[in-house]
Amino acid sequence: MNRIVLFFIEKGIRKLIILSISYCYDYLYDRKYKLDIYSHLPKDKLRLNKNELKESGHYQQTNIFPLRKLFRALAIPKGKNIIDIGSGKGRVLLIASEFGFKKAIGVEISKVLHDISEKNIKIYKTKKM
Repeated sequence: MNRIVLFFIEKGIRKLIILSISYCYDYLYDRKYKLDIYSHLPKDKLRLNKNELKESGHYQQTNIFPLRKLFRALAIPKGKNIIDIGSGKGRVLLIASEFGFKKAIGVEISKVLHDISEKNIKIYKTKKM
């Protein structure tokens, strides 16, 4: 059965609408800054060895609305550092830059995702400054 139909059955229309709005916002955010975060990347394209591939999950971007909500709720004082383990294409690092972290560090096992993240950060910095 389709993922959207299953989600609707399990969570209801309200949650489906909220999730849909969130995904649309993320997509438009990435388009605005010309980032490559939203696009899907299959596990077999991550260039991992057999053990890494066996232990890893598929790439899933972090949604912006819940991430901002989390950062606001945590109320972490400005000037602290953040480390994102499994940083993927770097969205958490980009959003963290809005919350006054001194340093945002991404740790990623896939060189493919790491390289995309570095490119996204570079693009984002030039667009935001």
